[in-house]
Amino acid sequence: MPSSINSHHRSVTTFIHLATFTKYLIPLGNFIFPLLLWTAQRKESPFVDEHGRRAINFQISMFIYSICAILVALPFIAWQVIGIVKANEGYDFEGDFDAFWNFFQISGLVITAIVLGTVLTGFFIVELIAVISAAIRANSGEMCHYPLSIPFIKSQKNVENNNASASSTEENQ
Repeated sequence: MPSSINSHHRSVTTFIHLATFTKYLIPLGNFIFPLLLWTAQRKESPFVDEHGRRAINFQISMFIYSICAILVALPFIAWQVIGIVKANEGYDFEGDFDAFWNFFQISGLVITAIVLGTVLTGFFIVELIAVISAAIRANSGEMCHYPLSIPFIKSQKNVENNNASASSTEENQ
């Protein structure tokens, strides 16, 4: 990176990455606070602009992956719950809890919950390691790369390069 990266830019980018942890205090804090920091400081430095862009793209990507995992699990959960309800139709529950819940009736539900929990825990661990690593790199003045990140918000330079390559392809045809 160019030597124009000063300690202020490094601090801002570090806070952009670490601000994603505010989601544990405030709902959607992982989008709101990095977005506020990024929009306030992005014109001061390309370094801040690129780090903010990458942090927000990663948070959007992780949110989408989590929603997809939950949406994939929902039909399995619904199918298991419907099966449990149908198996117990007409059963007069009078305090006999053991007879009401059969292990084989809920085993599919438990397995689905364990798989979903494992996937979401994996996402959490990847996010934790990636954000801390990105914050350390930002504080060192280096560029970071988030794994599994989809570039929803592209840098202006990338957009211009894509437009130029598209127009040159059209001219060649």
